[in-house]
Amino acid sequence: MNVTSGYIYILSNPAFKDNLLKIGYTERNVSTRAKELYKTGVPDKFDIVYAEDVENPIEIEKIIHDKLASFRYNKDREFFEIPVQEAISKIQEVTQRAIYERGRYVLAENMAFRWLCQPKEFIFLIRYTTFADELKNNPIVDFWVCKEGDQVLVTNIPGEDKIFLGEDNFITLPLNKDKNNHEINPINGIIHELCEIYPGDRILWLAKSKDQFSTDEHYYIHAILKSRTHATLSGFSNPKQIISIDELPLSFGYEPSITEIPINLHRVCHTALREIKTEWVSDNFKSPMDEIGKLLNELIEMSKKSTKAIYSPNRKVYLGRNKKRVIEIGKKLNNIGGIYLMILVARQVPEYDRGELNFAWSGIGEWMA
Repeated sequence: MNVTSGYIYILSNPAFKDNLLKIGYTERNVSTRAKELYKTGVPDKFDIVYAEDVENPIEIEKIIHDKLASFRYNKDREFFEIPVQEAISKIQEVTQRAIYERGRYVLAENMAFRWLCQPKEFIFLIRYTTFADELKNNPIVDFWVCKEGDQVLVTNIPGEDKIFLGEDNFITLPLNKDKNNHEINPINGIIHELCEIYPGDRILWLAKSKDQFSTDEHYYIHAILKSRTHATLSGFSNPKQIISIDELPLSFGYEPSITEIPINLHRVCHTALREIKTEWVSDNFKSPMDEIGKLLNELIEMSKKSTKAIYSPNRKVYLGRNKKRVIEIGKKLNNIGGIYLMILVARQVPEYDRGELNFAWSGIGEWMA
């Protein structure tokens, strides 16, 4: 079955009453659609208030229209009497949240996923691993605790969403079409987190639900995203929910009020990890772990090729003629995974050569001899 793609849009018209909006979908450019609607009987041009690219736009439009039924101006027309910001919020509750409920998704080429989060939901970045048992048992490389309205963007679309990620900190959602007729980006927040995603990585979204007869909160797997390509994950803090300490805004995913992780969250996370590790058996990606394995093997081979006695003072495996290459390897490992990855790799080399490796890597990143 072919999956269509298109845009969900909001259009306004200065000739209409306040808050009367055209909300619909198109499988073409939104600007083209807006021009088509400017016909005889319409006194002024339509302005693009909001546009978001989606898969299955026909189905998503129907869900949105059902959600906005009480605001519909005429049951036979796609016009709704609703404030712009409220309309955007309700659309994003569908396009960035509801459609992902309890789903499993694949990030392929030229795709973007946007997630709208609620308070105390968790986002986990789980790294695809191939070379060390220790890494396989601890694949979670980062996690974030969300506040209301925080957004997560995972994209590999060149020149579309990522164009905003190279800008300065504040990203706002314009309420009008820009002068170059560019589509409006559906992200509204302060970017606080930016990290690389590699083929085979998983992004796990844990949401919480509350039984109507209980005060206990229970977490469940809201979505798992499987990356087949290199991509970028970025976290945007809701400007209205920014927490500051000493007048400095805290970064995305930091929640000082959470002093302990709920027991239910541990159980659900372990369930998700079992599912992910089972899938990894059939995965065949080139990941940064493949490069790490080659770098580790290179270090081990250096040790094996040394003809000096193991505890000889003349044994200079990592500080002798190999030193320049050993430092290059340390820098590559630091760029991929920081000091924690360097520690994991160092543990794999022969114990009697670790001291020299320690000194060779001194000053790389956070590594201190």
